[in-house]
Amino acid sequence: MDNLKLNDTICFYRKKQGLTQEELAVKLGVTNQSVSKWESAQCCPDISLLPKLADIFEISIDELFGIVPRMSMTKEVNDAEKDAVFSKAVKIVKESGKVSASLLQRKLNIGYEEAVHLIDLMKDELTDKEDFSSQFSWPNDDILRVVVARGKRVMLVDDIDKTIDITFPKNCNETTRQYFKVEVFGNISCDSSINGDVIGHGMIECNQINGDIKECAQNITCNGSINGNVNSGNNLYCSGSIGGGVHCGNNVSLTGEINGAVNCGNNVTCGNSIKGDVNCGGSIECKTIEGNVECQGNIIYK
Repeated sequence: MDNLKLNDTICFYRKKQGLTQEELAVKLGVTNQSVSKWESAQCCPDISLLPKLADIFEISIDELFGIVPRMSMTKEVNDAEKDAVFSKAVKIVKESGKVSASLLQRKLNIGYEEAVHLIDLMKDELTDKEDFSSQFSWPNDDILRVVVARGKRVMLVDDIDKTIDITFPKNCNETTRQYFKVEVFGNISCDSSINGDVIGHGMIECNQINGDIKECAQNITCNGSINGNVNSGNNLYCSGSIGGGVHCGNNVSLTGEINGAVNCGNNVTCGNSIKGDVNCGGSIECKTIEGNVECQGNIIYK
């Protein structure tokens, strides 16, 4: 073992990482006097500390001792060797569940730059292997989508007998102001607020929605207000108000007001005012209507 080379390496990589002797000592759980003695070649680190030193410096143990890596992905090696190293790297990442340059350095005995290069190459490989985007028709956007898959096929609500329920965390509410857009290929059950736009391929049961219900295939039951527009394929029951307009395939029933137009396939029962036009396939019951009305049933003003 070349003590002089090891002491130079420790000193070089410590400074490269921007660490003082004391900071390196804290990371290793030793005294700063120990680090000082290593760098002055008075003694060597305990062998059990070598892997941790390599991790901190982001190099391989061989490089710690100044040994040139056996394999390089960036230098001239034949395709078979490159493929073997690449396959080995992918296997290591999948088995360990993490992508780490220092891990690949130790496992493959390669340099830090080679490990980083491998990680760049593997990004495409792992994405190709794990990405099922070819099965999906939606765009690459910021919407949080919750799906259930059988094999590689996404199961819709009808495929799973409407048994998939989604419960949102209790801290997703108007106080924490966590905002997101969500699409659920199943039923939505939420006893707190959802701060964002919602698409549901089943039914929706919620407290309050601070956004639009872009689409709901079945019934919507809301124990609070919906502060946006609503598009429901069936019935809408709301204990509060609707902040925008309503398009509903069947009945609309709420205790508050509707701050927009209403297009409803059946009856509309509103505890307060409707501040827009109404096109209704059944009867209307409300306090006032501030727009034009086209109704197939009776209009009852409370």
